[in-house]
Amino acid sequence: MSPWLREVSELVHAKRREEAIELTRSRAEAGDIAARVRLAIFGAEAGLQQQEADLIVEQAETELRSTDSDAHWVLHSA
Repeated sequence: MSPWLREVSELVHAKRREEAIELTRSRAEAGDIAARVRLAIFGAEAGLQQQEADLIVEQAETELRSTDSDAHWVLHSA
């Protein structure tokens, strides 16, 4: 698990969800597939409509590389 994803998990566990969402959003904006999916999991809490979140997951599934273990792990949670 990448350090950013571990940090997001720790922030969520510490009930610091806004910080977790912002960290995830910054990674997603940089093009990280796992971050886009994690943001979709946050869903409405991150300002996403359900349809938009579903589309993000569908797109990630088509872009997924077999070597991207973070994306595989996060997609499994989606």
